[in-house]
Amino acid sequence: IGVGFLQHKTNDREIEVSMNRTYQGVDHNITAEVWKAIPLLVGVQGNFHLKSDGKLKFTPRVELGLLNLTVPGLTGVGKVRGFTSNLVQTGTSTSSFAYLLGAGVQYPLGENFKVSLNIDYLGSNPSYSVTRTGFDSNNPTTVTVNQSYAVINASIGIAYSLF
Repeated sequence: IGVGFLQHKTNDREIEVSMNRTYQGVDHNITAEVWKAIPLLVGVQGNFHLKSDGKLKFTPRVELGLLNLTVPGLTGVGKVRGFTSNLVQTGTSTSSFAYLLGAGVQYPLGENFKVSLNIDYLGSNPSYSVTRTGFDSNNPTTVTVNQSYAVINASIGIAYSLF
């Protein structure tokens, strides 16, 4: 069983550039909160000896479960031809199926120490709806987003084994 926590700050400037391309002639100034993702996964891991002396081990793993994604709210100001409007996008939270595929190798450095190299891929495709209010505040729009969510994690380290 595995539980993780991923958090990243939204790049406000990238959102501004994207919105300026979408709504040409409008200058946006956007502030966003933090995205959060919490995977809860269960899976299997194997240990296979790659050398006849049993020292080099290969450890593949597969995990399945849920990813809870918290989408941040956005606030900002849009300006066009002398008009200014407050822009608001609601935040939301959603859960979706998630999977992790990973592999690693381990090589002993002594009695209880080993060097470990790992790579993992976490994938999910959450869908969520947000409401946007802008220039026409009497007519907010609800947008459904289907988003691919992927994280690649590579690590190298020294491990200590008690047994």
